[in-house]
Amino acid sequence: MSAKFPTTAPTVFTDKSTANDIGDTLHWDGSDANQAKAELIAVAAKVGVDNDTDTDSHDYKIDQLENRKTITTGDGTLGTSTATTVNDAEAGSSSCVIVQGTCSGFVGLDPIPYVSARAEGSFTLTHGNAAGTEGFVYIVVN
Repeated sequence: MSAKFPTTAPTVFTDKSTANDIGDTLHWDGSDANQAKAELIAVAAKVGVDNDTDTDSHDYKIDQLENRKTITTGDGTLGTSTATTVNDAEAGSSSCVIVQGTCSGFVGLDPIPYVSARAEGSFTLTHGNAAGTEGFVYIVVN
């Protein structure tokens, strides 16, 4: 018998009378046991084993979700100096930080703002002398 993942909830056995004693051979026969075994094998294959490499298994799919990159977003305004520290709990020393100005003053600075440092919980933008009104949005990818 081929083991296929059931499309309905599995039944352990087909009750052949009004009694409900599975130890009674009148209510439990070889075909019931074979069907239960086939359904158990199919469920186990669908769930998978730890560190499963079968891309159809639940274990593999859950592992992919747990290990996917995280993306957070935020916004801010440049400080009135030549460097602005942005605090973001998701930022880290190996994060990819993408910054985009939201006003013309942002790109008019010399140098144009760029990510000059990344640390756990923050990143630093170095820029020309800002007025403190230059807005930006950012994305942190881990």
